[in-house]
Amino acid sequence: MHGYWSLVIFTLLGQAAAGMLILSFFSRTADTSRAKAWAACILLGVGALASLEHLSDPTVSFYTITNVGTSWLSREILFVGLFGAGLLLWLITLNAWARRLAAILGLAFVYVMSRVYIIPTEPFWNSLLTFWSFLSTAFLLGASLLLLLDELGAKVEDLEGIVSIPRRIEGVDVAVAFRENPSGTYKISVRTGEKANASAICENFGGGGHVRAAGCNVPGPLEHAKELLLEAVRKELTGA
Repeated sequence: MHGYWSLVIFTLLGQAAAGMLILSFFSRTADTSRAKAWAACILLGVGALASLEHLSDPTVSFYTITNVGTSWLSREILFVGLFGAGLLLWLITLNAWARRLAAILGLAFVYVMSRVYIIPTEPFWNSLLTFWSFLSTAFLLGASLLLLLDELGAKVEDLEGIVSIPRRIEGVDVAVAFRENPSGTYKISVRTGEKANASAICENFGGGGHVRAAGCNVPGPLEHAKELLLEAVRKELTGA
């Protein structure tokens, strides 16, 4: 990688990652899929690594942050780290507040990135139009990636029929599916045959439904949730 291509790659990938987060800022719920968080982290990571190729000695790149009080370039490096930390926090927690924090840091990162190019010696760039062009590119790239991930990714409603598949096997009277909620609890779907009442099983946990199909929420962790459900199913099948 030679010349300024490393900076072009860094700028575009950084804008794409920030655009994904900024556009997701107004979503009221947490994203329970880590695909978008991983995508944003990878984009920013690859961009940051690419930018090192522009330095004559990448091993001393840390020292470029020392002028953060006076240099927009140093501030850009600082906000790469802050935005990256925000992305990692979202990736780990998948909380809505973590995603919004990362979005705010992403917006700040785009602004600081644009300020590197707002310099008096380049009259064409020396205005806030440079920032708006950077932000527009972030929105365009971010929206494209979000649409692509939504098109490729499975949605929650795609999982609804999975619980019925085991019931097609001869001799299986009860089928149970677990899906983790953002709060750490587990959404349980139960399907039964003639030997068990799905609603009765779920009523043990404050849920309910129909005789053959019902649902409820059970506290985690997963192994604990499994034990609770298995005990409820066992009691229903044995009449204990």
